[in-house]
Amino acid sequence: MYPDENDRRALTEAIRKYQLDGIEPDLPPALMVAFAFLRPTIDRRRRNAEKARNRREMNKKNAITSGGRESKAHVMTEPRKLSGNPTMLTDMYGARLLNDKTRLLHIASESGRRCRKRVTVDDVIRNISFFNDYLFHSTEKVDSEEAYVTGFQKFLDKLIQLPDIPGRKCRQLSGFPLQL
Repeated sequence: MYPDENDRRALTEAIRKYQLDGIEPDLPPALMVAFAFLRPTIDRRRRNAEKARNRREMNKKNAITSGGRESKAHVMTEPRKLSGNPTMLTDMYGARLLNDKTRLLHIASESGRRCRKRVTVDDVIRNISFFNDYLFHSTEKVDSEEAYVTGFQKFLDKLIQLPDIPGRKCRQLSGFPLQL
């Protein structure tokens, strides 16, 4: 959201380094304020990832020590999976994504960067229901919110890379079938 492209790059690079290596950035004061607002979220996600990693390791150890039988410890530490109608789950994941502006912005910027085309948050929002329809008619399984977001990002990248069709009325981004 910074108007200066160099500031955006510096802040993005500082965030990446902090996420990967835990290196505190040395940024100008205005960018440091923005980073200070983001740091708690980055730290929380790192702690959650570490807890999940420990839980997976514990589950593997319990499976090995119980000889393939489920022990009580294994059952207690196993992450809960959502069950229900697959259409309901994809609609729920899509609704969550629609309400997560930070994630929408991230998907738009990553897709634009990978495909070298301009992708806006509106482009992302416009194609969430299209992706849900695709999931309904495909054999692809989505068993978690992260799997949904990853699948949607791949789907969006494929749409962006479609060739332009003459006569298509596209305003911002070519390659999106829903803009006909």
